Amino acid sequence: MVATFITDICTAIALSVLFTKFDIYTLLFYVVSLAVLVMAYYKSDLFFENPLFKNKIGELEIKYVFVLLLGFIFFGSLGGGQAILPAFILGVILSDHFKNTQKGEVKSRFKTVAFAIITPIFFIIGGMKVSIPLIYSCFGIFLTLFVLRQLSKYIGVYYPSKIFLKQNYNYVTMMMSTGLTFGLVAAVFGLNNALINQTEYSVITGILVLSAILPTFVAEKYYTPVHSEDLGD
Repeated sequence: MVATFITDICTAIALSVLFTKFDIYTLLFYVVSLAVLVMAYYKSDLFFENPLFKNKIGELEIKYVFVLLLGFIFFGSLGGGQAILPAFILGVILSDHFKNTQKGEVKSRFKTVAFAIITPIFFIIGGMKVSIPLIYSCFGIFLTLFVLRQLSKYIGVYYPSKIFLKQNYNYVTMMMSTGLTFGLVAAVFGLNNALINQTEYSVITGILVLSAILPTFVAEKYYTPVHSEDLGD
């Protein structure tokens, strides 16, 4: 999991460096993001542990995080930056605040909101921009890119996994051969900034969806570890 996050965050950094038009608003975005992340790291416990906010019916802990995320989105759109980068780092920072049982309940509610509302909306919006006829018209290119993508990821992951993990390397290889969320973020970024057209977006998104489904199916069907702890052995 950590390895996938490292590659994903490097993708977000590369997109920001290569395609962002830097101006005063871009600088403002990075300054504000850094300030918010530092504040979240040192001061979030003051909010989560405050009796006025903790475990209230209004779910103020969730609203607190949403305010931070909306701030990233606002300044990111203003400065042309990738809001997902500070949002990802925010998740890493806040993970330290959810280690005990009581905070684990808050974490569970965060997961419910994320998987029930945010994630479906994100993928629905991304899917609405896909044209199936355009994919069909470029099916040869679609299939070629899909095969090349999967082969390169499989070869790149299989041998290091076999050396360092000793067991369950087939499962890890298959799961590491997926890549939907950050890939779709990059595709949407490219479409919104006119770096790719709708045909290219449709082909890329179709490849991402297929690459998420097939390796996951194979991994779960044939290589599922007997115990979840096996992945850490």
